Amino acid sequence: MSRLPLLHPNYRKDIDGLRAVAVLSVVIFHAFPDYLAGGFIGVDVFFVISGYLISTIILKNLDKDCFSFSEFYVRRINRIFPDLIVVLLFCYAFGWFALLSDEYMKLGKYIIGGAFFVSNFVLYYENGYFDDASELKPLLHLWSLGIEEQFYIFCPLILWAAFRKKFKILGVIILFCGLSFFWNIKTVHSNPLADFYFPQTRFWELLSGGLLAWITLYKPEFASYFKGRIGGNSASAFGCLLLLYGVFSLDRTIGFPGYYALIPVLSAVLIIFSGSDAWVNRHILSHKYAVWVGLISFPLYLWHWPLLSLARIIQGEAVPPGIRAGILGVAFLLAWLTYKFIERPLRFGGNQALKASLYGVAMLCVGILGYNVYSGEGIPDRLSNFNQKNKTILSQIVSPPKLLRNKQCEQYFSQYEGGLCVLKDDKAPDILLFGDSHALQYYTGLRDALPQKNIAMLGAGWTGDALNPLLGAYQPADAYYKIQKQIYDIIQSNNGISDIIISCYRNICVNDSFEKNMRNTLNVLLSAKKTVTFVFDVPDIPFYPKLCLDSRPFRLYSHVRKPCAFSTVDYAEESKSYKDRVYKVLADYPSVEVYDPSRFLCDDRLCYAIKAGKLLYRNGKSNSHLSDDGSAFISQSLSGLIGHQGL
Repeated sequence: MSRLPLLHPNYRKDIDGLRAVAVLSVVIFHAFPDYLAGGFIGVDVFFVISGYLISTIILKNLDKDCFSFSEFYVRRINRIFPDLIVVLLFCYAFGWFALLSDEYMKLGKYIIGGAFFVSNFVLYYENGYFDDASELKPLLHLWSLGIEEQFYIFCPLILWAAFRKKFKILGVIILFCGLSFFWNIKTVHSNPLADFYFPQTRFWELLSGGLLAWITLYKPEFASYFKGRIGGNSASAFGCLLLLYGVFSLDRTIGFPGYYALIPVLSAVLIIFSGSDAWVNRHILSHKYAVWVGLISFPLYLWHWPLLSLARIIQGEAVPPGIRAGILGVAFLLAWLTYKFIERPLRFGGNQALKASLYGVAMLCVGILGYNVYSGEGIPDRLSNFNQKNKTILSQIVSPPKLLRNKQCEQYFSQYEGGLCVLKDDKAPDILLFGDSHALQYYTGLRDALPQKNIAMLGAGWTGDALNPLLGAYQPADAYYKIQKQIYDIIQSNNGISDIIISCYRNICVNDSFEKNMRNTLNVLLSAKKTVTFVFDVPDIPFYPKLCLDSRPFRLYSHVRKPCAFSTVDYAEESKSYKDRVYKVLADYPSVEVYDPSRFLCDDRLCYAIKAGKLLYRNGKSNSHLSDDGSAFISQSLSGLIGHQGL
């Protein structure tokens, strides 16, 4: 006997209207965050809606003993895969023609995460010192889809097992919902990024919808009592006001989700629970325009962020509001076309299982395409015939540095367990660079400027958080305390290391105890009879170096920064406090050399990112690092200080 199709909840126009509110909140927030600071909570509303609808389907069919895992997942695949495949393929094709190698390589990684619904984990584990800004990640928004799909894996299994074991379903839902919420509260301050991206800290939001589904199915008398005593209209109106409060009052700086996520979750629960007859639900959320936006909400969510992000990437700077508004118009058009010609025709009718199998194979192929781009480092040969004039310059900023632990380093510093270690030759080093990546950036230049010296670099920062080299910066319980201690042990036990060069990103090194830590450091190094050179951080260029090059196949509008420079006065004002604190300490240590790169990068008017036709910076707009050409340029003068040779 053939199995009956899965039972589904009755269609409610007002839920599509609530989808419209949720997606518009997210879309406006992404395009104009200053106008709707809390619009990101629309995602949490989606979580509640998904949890409610999916749990209703599962509970209804388990109760009637007609639940089928295969049919459940076939329907999920046919609902989600077609739209997502189209968007991922668009990003792949656009990136092929428009993105530089480093950008395309990262896009490949995001395509992998999106195709296999693990974007939330990809985004979490790539976070660190050199992580890109969120607007430079074209598939960032798929983190929420990953969490939903992970919920779709665990929720049916747990509820099915509970039914088989005759557990109290309400108790199971409350248990897992409570555990997830507790985990969320526990993690929001200790590891806020994990709290945002991990499924176990987000499932309570979907399970809140599941709890609502259980009440609606099994306690209709409670729903009637609630609406009779409290009033469906009052519940719906309060839920809407609560949601409006959230989208206009919350912002990204708060600890979220945490307790604040109760605002969108409770608002969505109240609006759905109040029923389709509540005044707001019937007249506003069920309005034909709201329903239309709700129907295209999924493709609109998929389209809007890649369009905004890719525009931001190819321009190299913030896109003007007028163009962002136009991009949203394009997103609505693509969402409607996707809904009309892809989602609706492909989702229904025909052999559902066969279609799901084909979509699964197609998604696997998309994931393989993403892997090929990522493993091929962005396939740089795509642009081999483009812009040959800037090819050498461009390679320095599109190819990430690969100076990590090498064999010489491992052989000579066998006791060192730190993350970043480079040694020129397999012999005792003469000079040690010590710090984070803002020290490492001088390695290639000094290596070439001082061929007779063996130069080593110890620290951390190129693959994770930055290491503060100053003594006292860490407590024994801190992760980098052991790394820092090992480096100082190496310095003190190796008499052959005559020169120590210290440098680090000033936002890392300069803190309340900076002067004390610096004195502690110099006392230890000088007592070990080392020659110490302190290198000021390089000027932080307030723009991206790629803006200085006509280095793209196309842009939305033409804009190449000329001159490739910024105000010396602005830099002097911004760095004054930092330099004053350094000079205050060094006044008591006359034997310590001090080197200021800005003397060679800046004149009376401007600080330059390009000199003699060479791009001196690898990146900018915070965390500026020198390119290999920049390292060579600075090291011409820096090398003169080594061994007190004078400048």
